[in-house]
Amino acid sequence: MKNAILKFENILIIPKRKRTRSANNINRQVLTIASISVVLILLLLSSCEKSKEFAVPECISSMIRDNSFACPVGGSVDQYLFQGEDVYVFSPGYCVFDAQAIIYSHSCKVIGYLGGIAGNNIVNNVIFTKNARFKKNLWKN
Repeated sequence: MKNAILKFENILIIPKRKRTRSANNINRQVLTIASISVVLILLLLSSCEKSKEFAVPECISSMIRDNSFACPVGGSVDQYLFQGEDVYVFSPGYCVFDAQAIIYSHSCKVIGYLGGIAGNNIVNNVIFTKNARFKKNLWKN
């Protein structure tokens, strides 16, 4: 009979206890998720700030809004990096054959002209087209 009981115990399957996560593991996971969430929110909020690199001076913005420099077709305002400074090229467009584009400094002073009947491309004693790096178009019609 004793052998029968042993055999019966060998056949009997006792379910194993389910493993549960300890409170420490759960707290650690919650803390990790919260930390990741905070980092992502901070990244999103910081990416919404305007870049100072492309900040346009108010006097340039005012001239663009005024729009008195431009022809009805083909006018534009482009931002360039020239001699270590942001400059703004106001191109009038196609209504005048020999019109010149006016180049303004970041402080809104005229530093030169491009084009015209002579096809000028010298600004501050250097060739503008070879020494200026295009940054972006600010306006066009």
